[in-house]
Amino acid sequence: MGIKARCLGNGCFPYNLPTNPPKIAVEWIDDRVEPGDDRYKGIHTFALLQVSGTTVTIKYLDQDGNVGFIETWT
Repeated sequence: MGIKARCLGNGCFPYNLPTNPPKIAVEWIDDRVEPGDDRYKGIHTFALLQVSGTTVTIKYLDQDGNVGFIETWT
């Protein structure tokens, strides 16, 4: 359908990764454990978008400012 969507961040609630593989293609999952509490996976994240004409570059950053993944939409 040409739809591009992302689900990111975890709203400050710890979560565990699904045990079954997703039914749709997943480009990237940050499966690092929360520092100090390895019961939960999921570093807090956000996306920084850079728009230049018809190109969008998306950097996914963690709570410490580390870039975990970069993608470009054109």
